Amino acid sequence: MTRPTLLAILLLAAAVAALYAYRLSDSPIYLTPDEVVIGLDAHALATTGTDLRGRTLPLYFQIDEFRVKGTTWYQPAIMYLTAAVLTIAPLTEWAIRSPAVLIGVVDVVLMFLLVRRLSPEASPAWLAAILLALSPAHFTHSRFAMDYIYPLPFILGWLLALSVYLEGRRPAALAIAGLCLGLGFYSYIAAIVLMPAFFALTLFVVWRDGLAGDWKYAALGFAGPLIPFAIWIATHPSVFTETVARYQFGSGDRMGPLDRFGLYWRYFSPSFLFFSGGSQLVFSTRVAGVFPLAPLLLLPAGVVAVLRRPSPLGVVATIGLLAAPLPAIVLDEGSAINRALEIVPFGIVLSVIGFNWLVQARPALRTASAATLIAVTAGQFVVFGSDYFGDYRRRAASWFHFNVRGGLAAIVDQTGGARRPVYLNDAIPWVESYWRFHLTAVGRNDLLDATRGFTHLDRAVPSGSLLLVSFTDPAMAAETDAAIRAGDFHLVREITEPDGVVSFVVLER
Repeated sequence: MTRPTLLAILLLAAAVAALYAYRLSDSPIYLTPDEVVIGLDAHALATTGTDLRGRTLPLYFQIDEFRVKGTTWYQPAIMYLTAAVLTIAPLTEWAIRSPAVLIGVVDVVLMFLLVRRLSPEASPAWLAAILLALSPAHFTHSRFAMDYIYPLPFILGWLLALSVYLEGRRPAALAIAGLCLGLGFYSYIAAIVLMPAFFALTLFVVWRDGLAGDWKYAALGFAGPLIPFAIWIATHPSVFTETVARYQFGSGDRMGPLDRFGLYWRYFSPSFLFFSGGSQLVFSTRVAGVFPLAPLLLLPAGVVAVLRRPSPLGVVATIGLLAAPLPAIVLDEGSAINRALEIVPFGIVLSVIGFNWLVQARPALRTASAATLIAVTAGQFVVFGSDYFGDYRRRAASWFHFNVRGGLAAIVDQTGGARRPVYLNDAIPWVESYWRFHLTAVGRNDLLDATRGFTHLDRAVPSGSLLLVSFTDPAMAAETDAAIRAGDFHLVREITEPDGVVSFVVLER
């Protein structure tokens, strides 16, 4: 790699990091419950070397906070990377989300390096990197303290190492490809299925190229990281039944094959991929697709190019694209892009294959065409970004359980540093975890023992107590208004949303 190219890659990485980290604390507008729980466990790991349950350096993290969902076992990649950040940074929204920014930046750089190996010129590599960086789904998921995006660098590393092996027949590169998949096994729950499937695909590619004897190098790289899992699962046999119960596999109301195929098709619907982007407002603005508009033409062209003249990497990307949504449809979650984010890197690779195929007759136009597509994509992203940092925050507030952070901060402010009784409305989802996160962040864990939950306002609450009440529940709002008018409680502060609607109130007895 030349020095100018290296400098350009570093500048690209810096630009993507600046874009992805911009307003990271308040966009997404509030922390999700998953982010709070991950942040708490990672903070415990960073400060004590144990998780919240006292287990030293666990391989998987047991999460019971989501009681309605049963026991959940979190993958270790996000926990340890977040803990690494928290060893040098305080517990804040920005700190726990910053590892995802790093993952997103690594994805973009790996995409550039991968496509640069496939093209005689640099312009397709820049096109691929920019398309990935400005894909709404990739941008959005690079800003969450959640592990949906964590498989992507392992997949891109696998594709890059596999391309190196196919070009030079280097066994070390094949071992690295297997290693990427083995390490990626710990990145996200769907990776438990996808990474072995991609390993099998690797063996197929090696066999297809007449080099079946090299399978052992891939197997060595893949199997090494799985040894700790084999030991761990032998000592935690209940994990399988708990996971089945958590995701309700095999429940009586599961859909039939045709319905499940319908779910699968939604992930390849042009509306989903290029215009709406998903069913959940947490993970999609619903006014932009998974991809920018450029792949609307390029991705189908890439599939056609692979069908007309199959290349090993093109076949792998096509199969990977088709396999990406399979774990999601098992959960009956159609159009849930967070469950099938692996669509994005495979789709970008195929888009660039399609781009090269479309311009092959006029190679002189390659650079100009790539520059035009980059400019159009950047313009589209400006529109998306304006909405993402603007009105989307208002639309999505309810999906993020409203401004509970503001209510909890108001209570801590009102204590004035003293230890006062605190009562939190049980109607607020996962309020105990939000409260623990906020107290840990501001160093007021002394209030934990003074905290109680409540369902209805009660005049028996001790004088001087502070209460956080959900105002989005009409019955609770009416009860609160009546209590204030009766003089039983004093209104301390109203907590509002971006549209001015009151979501919580802080009361004092």
